[in-house]
Amino acid sequence: LTTTLFSQKSITGKVIDASTNKPLASVSIFLSNTSIGTYSNNLGEFSLNNFPQGKFDIIISYIGYETFVQNVSSDKIPSFLSVALQPKVEEINEVVVGGYEKNGWEKWGKFFTDNFIGTTNFSSNCFIKNPEIIKFRKSKTPNILSAYADGQLIIENKALGYSIKFQLEKFEFNFTKQTLLYVGYPFFKEMETKRNSLQLRWQKNRLQAYKGSLMHFMRSLYRNTLVEEGFELRRLKKLPNDEKRRIKEIQAQKIKNASSLGNKNIDLINFWDGINKDSVRYYTSVMGQPDYVDVLTKTPITSDSIAFALDSVTAIVEFENYLQITNVNIIEPIEFLKNINTYRDPAATTSAISLLNTKFITVLSNGSYFVPSELFSLGYWAWWEKIATMLPFNFQLPK
Repeated sequence: LTTTLFSQKSITGKVIDASTNKPLASVSIFLSNTSIGTYSNNLGEFSLNNFPQGKFDIIISYIGYETFVQNVSSDKIPSFLSVALQPKVEEINEVVVGGYEKNGWEKWGKFFTDNFIGTTNFSSNCFIKNPEIIKFRKSKTPNILSAYADGQLIIENKALGYSIKFQLEKFEFNFTKQTLLYVGYPFFKEMETKRNSLQLRWQKNRLQAYKGSLMHFMRSLYRNTLVEEGFELRRLKKLPNDEKRRIKEIQAQKIKNASSLGNKNIDLINFWDGINKDSVRYYTSVMGQPDYVDVLTKTPITSDSIAFALDSVTAIVEFENYLQITNVNIIEPIEFLKNINTYRDPAATTSAISLLNTKFITVLSNGSYFVPSELFSLGYWAWWEKIATMLPFNFQLPK
């Protein structure tokens, strides 16, 4: 497959207000997850130059308007892009069911930052400059925390040397399932400095952020260099823990019986009343086990068993259940072990991925993949892949 990252192609266009047909000036136009972007002039016109090789989301964003998103491939660039932005329907907090949380940032700010910016060694030098635009809503059924931003988040990543404008479209943390989903469109701009030592530090940190990352994996998978880059693939199945399920059913029956007798206080129910101590010890041990049992192939699989070339610039990746991905060259950071409350010696980083509602994804040479929201990560990547470690897709390894 070809691996050219850049082209000389450009996109021109015009942005207007859909309700008035008047041109909109100073509208932000950029390719998501890159450092390629521009603004519209007083006539609403723009020109987006140096379109990279591959497929990207063009994002057109303006305060008070719905975000415009269009996926464009470098081999099918439109000659002219005419965009009519739709004004946002103002959402009055008082009439929204549930409303926004009062003092939301004071209550949920650290939780949001830990899950959005991350808790890696880079996170302490990555800041949201305008947290006041973030609002939170917590629903009890389902048990989900949602975050909304009225405008682009302005983020300074002093660890990697990037200023980031992030158009947050969705942030949902499901406390019941302990899963996180956030969707958004970042635009990167490199920070400037005359200090060679700082520039070298940024390069070193960017390389550390890249090595063993999901971008590193996708680029290696595309080029069929997984082994050379230290990645090992194994097929993984997560089978239900039948014994734990059986014991849960016993507990559920205890609750049902207690409720039928008028006992509403579940905390006072002795689940193991009338059962001998050895059985109670066994049941307690099983309840401490995970809900699913991992079944892993003993030997690694090859990349061509899950990926093949669709054309000269696109690879198809398809698999069932899960893939476990280990990078034998990258050792788990201490911060990761603290995050998962594990006290052991660090090992090689291990992650798992699955496809949610599709059978395959497409991967490009720059490490981007479509559709991003269809890929679910577990393990190391679920912790590592946050804003503080994020790199633009036009990132290139230092020579």
